Amino acid sequence: ILDQVKFKTGSAQIDAGKDSQDILTAVLGLINAHPEIKTIKVEGHTDNKGNPAANKKLSGDRAASVVKWLIGKGVDKNKLSSEGFGQDRPIGDNKTDEGRKENRRVEFHVEM
Repeated sequence: ILDQVKFKTGSAQIDAGKDSQDILTAVLGLINAHPEIKTIKVEGHTDNKGNPAANKKLSGDRAASVVKWLIGKGVDKNKLSSEGFGQDRPIGDNKTDEGRKENRRVEFHVEM
């Protein structure tokens, strides 16, 4: 899943827009279609703007919000976990707007 779940700025509240809902609904569909999935770890990440400790907390809170959304849709909570890494694992260049955008993400790690 390469698209990004969007959040309100500086918040762990999932953006109510169609994009985020479409992504989360697609993830839910994949989970429901594959009962062989043992666990899903939701990881939160940020860019390097702001306080590193605050970014780590925010990324953890965002990942937890996604887990909460999935549980609310009926996914077994024992299959789900979340963790925030803040700015520690960038995939883009934090020196550019595009790179920072890539770094602000939630990743889904699936174990079969």
